Amino acid sequence: MLSQNFFLREKLPRAYAWIRTTTGAARLLGVTILFDSGASHCFVHPKVLADLEIMPDTAAGPNNLQMADDHVIECQGTADGLQILAGPYKQRVSLVAAEMAQMM
Repeated sequence: MLSQNFFLREKLPRAYAWIRTTTGAARLLGVTILFDSGASHCFVHPKVLADLEIMPDTAAGPNNLQMADDHVIECQGTADGLQILAGPYKQRVSLVAAEMAQMM
């Protein structure tokens, strides 16, 4: 049986997009993103950074993240200067690496 969280995640506003590195050898990776205007930071799964061959700066960013249901997730640093491309939306961001959910 699937949990309620599964159904909630499926209903959130998601979009297909690209993450592109902006320094060194340019790399591009297709991802699914979630737009959350109430989030404290922009987050990325550590596997996405590994696929882009980016090591997060473990001295930067928050140490942990308290989720809405009060459980705490450890953050693994930040990656700066990445670019998100989603249709007409194009923005450079710093992303906090945190394993918030299973990769889909």
